[in-house]
Amino acid sequence: MRAPLLMLIAIAMAACGRAKSSDVTLLEVGKVARVNGCHIALHHTLDQAPPVAQLAYACEVPEAIQNEAAWWGEKEQPPSFSMFEDDCVRLGETFYCMEKIVPGVSASLRATYKQKNRTGELIERIR
Repeated sequence: MRAPLLMLIAIAMAACGRAKSSDVTLLEVGKVARVNGCHIALHHTLDQAPPVAQLAYACEVPEAIQNEAAWWGEKEQPPSFSMFEDDCVRLGETFYCMEKIVPGVSASLRATYKQKNRTGELIERIR
């Protein structure tokens, strides 16, 4: 009787463990990170209810300019936008969702969904 119950618990734990992607990126306030071929800058994380992160990103830019003042390259400076926890942004073919915001310090993005077809109309959860 115990063996089937333990097996069921083990299967449930394994399924839950696979439900989250391990691809987490920590963004620090005032720094530019490279995520999936894009540069993403975390400008601010504000202590409000709920916490909010203000950031900007640019894709298709050389990795070598990540630490330059104009990290977005020769394009126009990208506009800033806000994200709350559980909001998602598409970088390349992957959707990154805001996992945790630490006001004044950092925010973390998790690779959560991947584009399933070329048009981007269908997405699938990353396991």
